[in-house]
Amino acid sequence: MGRERNSFPTFFAYTGMEEKVRNWVNELFNHPDFTDCFLLDVVYKPPKKIIVFLDADEGVTLRKCQRISRRLEEKLDQDPDLMDNYLLEVSSGGVERPLKLVRQYPKHIGRTLLVELMDGTRLEGELLEVHEQSILLNQIIRERGKKNVNEAIEVAISEINKSIIKIRFK
Repeated sequence: MGRERNSFPTFFAYTGMEEKVRNWVNELFNHPDFTDCFLLDVVYKPPKKIIVFLDADEGVTLRKCQRISRRLEEKLDQDPDLMDNYLLEVSSGGVERPLKLVRQYPKHIGRTLLVELMDGTRLEGELLEVHEQSILLNQIIRERGKKNVNEAIEVAISEINKSIIKIRFK
């Protein structure tokens, strides 16, 4: 969802804007309609663009993004640093963005993840389980001239540099 205003303030008026927006979004998540939501990122792109990426335990709908956008606009419209000047986008993180929080993993159980570890090792496997400190992947080991073997591998969350959902088209 986007909303654009007309005048252009200086870059300096936006000092701390990302933090303000983070705080406002997190306040919104206390509302009963948004308790399943969580913030992934807030990005400010000078001179006037504010992008909010969010997720929800049951998935993010367009309607939910619209409602959160409207509530944020109310806050932004009253902020003296913005001088009624911004472009606001509120959207889900999307499948192309890496998973950032443990809270994101459970809804992807059964999907294939591409996982890069801190040491550069890359894994690919079906997400079987999610625990507080680790995930369990069913990794297919392919060896030349041999039958593929499935191996369940536990990966510590602290060792994950990046996890991306692998998209499959049937």
